[in-house]
Parts: sequence; structure tokens; C-alpha cells
Amino acid sequence: MRLILLLSCVDMPGFVSRISTFIYEQGGNIHSLDEYVDVNEN
Repeated sequence: MRLILLLSCVDMPGFVSRISTFIYEQGGNIHSLDEYVDVNEN
């Protein structure tokens, strides 16, 4: 199965770590990851 997850939220320390840990614990794997922080919007 392939799943594309798109999240939009306020930047905060540890967020990517928590999401990737959750995906791992569910037996998933991340093949590609892009991050972008809008410094004006945080």
C-alpha cells in the first residue's frame, strides 16, 4: 500500500520525530520526506 501524508501545522521541536516514530510503530516506512518552514507564518 502507498500513502501520501500532507501535514500543515505550526513549527515545533520534535514534531517530525513524533510523526516518524508513529509511522514506524505502525509498521510503515518513509521513502521520501520534504520539509518547509514559512518563517513569516512559523
